[in-house]
Amino acid sequence: MAVGHKTGGRQRGTPNKTTVKMRELAGRHAPAAVRVLVELMQHANEGVRLSAACAILDRSFGRPSVCTETDSDDDILFAHLFENGHDESDETGNA
Repeated sequence: MAVGHKTGGRQRGTPNKTTVKMRELAGRHAPAAVRVLVELMQHANEGVRLSAACAILDRSFGRPSVCTETDSDDDILFAHLFENGHDESDETGNA
């Protein structure tokens, strides 16, 4: 193992070639993946619906950075939506 200052390799922040290729490949399949998640939100099993809904929310708003205790799951959802300046009409076209 080398001792001291590193002198070679990629510059900091530059992704490797495999990472770039994988992101491009994943990006091509993203619309189909979102359609599957939306379909799963209609599944009979509540756990499947919840997982699909969480996956969609995590990808659209980002994962929550702060945990909050509340009596209602709706309180958490609405707090997160309004915190990020999201308007419900963005999805529904109504409101």
